[in-house]
Amino acid sequence: MLKSAILRLKEKVTESNNISKSDITEQKPNLEKLNSDISNLLEGGSLLPEIEKIAEWARSQGLEDAQANVFAQDTVDSYFKNSEEKTQKSNDQEKENVQKSELLSKEIKDTFEILKAGQETLAEAIEYLLEKSEENSKLKSEFLTLKSQVGNFTKEKEENKNLVLTNYQKSNLQFGKNDKEKISNAIIKGIEQGKCQIEDISFFEATYKLSERAEKFLNENKENLI
Repeated sequence: MLKSAILRLKEKVTESNNISKSDITEQKPNLEKLNSDISNLLEGGSLLPEIEKIAEWARSQGLEDAQANVFAQDTVDSYFKNSEEKTQKSNDQEKENVQKSELLSKEIKDTFEILKAGQETLAEAIEYLLEKSEENSKLKSEFLTLKSQVGNFTKEKEENKNLVLTNYQKSNLQFGKNDKEKISNAIIKGIEQGKCQIEDISFFEATYKLSERAEKFLNENKENLI
């Protein structure tokens, strides 16, 4: 009987120990779950990130005062650290966006300046070509006019030469069409005698025409000039 009693006592003690361990396990708070729950509460705004409020909540979840205070302090530190990191990350991102915006603005400005400079250069080149074209057209026009004037002058000069020589043939001066030199020499003699002037010979050389003074001298001295 004693042996049987001892066995029953052992079984009772063992059963008692198992119940105690189970109760302890069930009563011990799950920190991982508490962290998840407190995070949801803070993010949802149901609980403020204050040590006293979080510690009170932790105690309601089964933590002792010391554990609740440590849990609350760690939670607040972690919360604000994460907030600071998020704020810093947000600031860094904003700063990066500003830098990208400034860089893009600078690139656009530089591109615009390049295009503007290119347009100004192109405009200057076009203006230069237009000026040259106008100058060339003007030169061509002036050249054609001058060519026409030279042609007319040459024609007129030849006609005047023939006319002068023909007139003096009619005046019984024995000069042929190629006797320009004889007429020039005759006028020079008139200059030597004081009957003609330098402008008389210059006028004849340029126009094949005789001034009144030279014509008078030649008519008066035609016999001496033959």
